[in-house]
Amino acid sequence: MKRKMLDCVQSRAGLLPRNEQARKEIENFLSALNSYPDRAANDPGLTFQQHFCRLLASSVENRLT
Repeated sequence: MKRKMLDCVQSRAGLLPRNEQARKEIENFLSALNSYPDRAANDPGLTFQQHFCRLLASSVENRLT
């Protein structure tokens, strides 16, 4: 993974036990892969990295509220 993507993922470390954290990261990545084409069609300047980090931020916010 690119360094910036790793920063997004690693900033959430410690919130869940390791196996569960890995499972959630995989689910988030696959969700981003699945949703990126539609999102990029609406916003051509959006990179996958930006999309992925926004999904991660949204996921963390949802868990905290």
